[in-house]
Amino acid sequence: MSGSRDEGERPTVLLVEDSPADAELAVIAIRQARPEVAVEVVNSGEAALRYLYHDGEHADAPTPDLMLLDFNLPGRSGVEVLELVKSDEALRAIPVVMFSNSNAGSDVASAYRHHANAYLLKPMEYADIKESLTALLAFWLDWVCSPAADRVGPAV
Repeated sequence: MSGSRDEGERPTVLLVEDSPADAELAVIAIRQARPEVAVEVVNSGEAALRYLYHDGEHADAPTPDLMLLDFNLPGRSGVEVLELVKSDEALRAIPVVMFSNSNAGSDVASAYRHHANAYLLKPMEYADIKESLTALLAFWLDWVCSPAADRVGPAV
């Protein structure tokens, strides 16, 4: 895993979401807000791990610059995926934002205990989804210095 993006290569967001409707809305919002961003979608924790470890059909998958990870997933939960990602030296620099319908304090605490970079509640209205994802992408892709993507932030 190279951990960096070549000049001119599109930033990549890995969306791990088991709800087709939620995934579709998030993808539309990201593509409207940031057409230059490649969005890769997988629907389970196991599929996320196959993607991240370049297994099978994901052999040539780019390393994501940001992962949006649903908390509640079938099989391996979002927190289990988060724990594996953050315990793996090759993956831990990838920013992982839990993107969930759950606002339960125990879920939020669990995500941060396992080193989530942020926890974002999924808004109910499309306009709010677009607004929150636009701000999130601006923060993680434009402003944050990330070793996962050799980012140095915006020119001042």
